[in-house]
Amino acid sequence: ETVTYHPDEQKVTVHYVDVNDSPKTSDWTAADGTEVSTAVQTLTGKSAGTYTNTIALPDNFVQVGTDDGASSGTFDNDSQVDQSYNVYVKHATRTITPVTDPQNGELRATVTRTINYVYGNDTVDHQTGDKAIDSVNQHQDYSRTGTIDEVTGKITYSAWTPTIGTDEGLKMVTPTKITGYTPDQVSVSAGTVDVTTLTGNETLKPVTVTYNPNPAKIAVTYVDDVENGKVVEGTSLDGFVDQTGTFNVVTPNNYELSKGQSDKVNYT
Repeated sequence: ETVTYHPDEQKVTVHYVDVNDSPKTSDWTAADGTEVSTAVQTLTGKSAGTYTNTIALPDNFVQVGTDDGASSGTFDNDSQVDQSYNVYVKHATRTITPVTDPQNGELRATVTRTINYVYGNDTVDHQTGDKAIDSVNQHQDYSRTGTIDEVTGKITYSAWTPTIGTDEGLKMVTPTKITGYTPDQVSVSAGTVDVTTLTGNETLKPVTVTYNPNPAKIAVTYVDDVENGKVVEGTSLDGFVDQTGTFNVVTPNNYELSKGQSDKVNYT
C-alpha cells in the first residue's frame, strides 16, 4: 500500500503600514505605524511553493520600505500560522507655489504702512493737523509655498519670504525739510513685521510726523518822526514762524503817536 503526502495550503498576508508620523527614517516595524486596512493583500499556495506579489500602494501613499518576502518568497510548511510581511508607506505630498496656484491667497501677503506729515500749529494758511506734504505709502510683499498632504488634505506652509524690489520695503524715512519748521522726528524707523504670526495682508499702524514752527522774533522800534527817525526805544515780540497776532502799541514816556499811527499793529 502506498501513502501519498500532499503539500498543505499556505497563506501569505501583505500588510501596508502607514509610518508617516514615525520619527524613524528606516528599519520600521508594524508597531511604528498604523495599518491601511483597505490595502491588505492575501496570497495562497502550497507548502514549499514560490510566490510573487505585485506591490499595490494604496491611493495617495508612497513606499518607503518593505519587509523581505512582501514581493516574492517561498511558502513555509506551517499551515497553523500564516506568513506576514509589511510594506511601509508614507503620505504622498504635493507642493503649491504662488506661480502654480496664483489664485491661492494663502501664498501671498502684503504689509502696508502710511507715513503722514502734518502741521502742528494754526495759521491763516493751515490748521493744526493739516497736511504739510504728501504722505508716504510703503508696502512689503511676501510669498511662501505650501505642502499638501494628499491623504489628510492638510497644508503645511513654509516661512514667508520677502519680495525684493525697488518699490518694496518698509524702509526708514528722513522727513523732508520745510523752511521755518522742525519735524518732531528726526527719522521714521523702518517698519517691523513678525512673519511668524503673519497670515495674510496686514496694515501697520500709521506714523504721523508733526512739523512744528520754529521760534521767531519780531523787532519793534519806536522812532521820533520829528527828529528824522531818531530811535527812541525798542522791544521785541517772541513767537513762532507763521504766527499771527496784534501788537498793542505802548507809547514811550513824553511821546504821543504820530497822526495816522494806529495803537494796534497786526503782524504775520
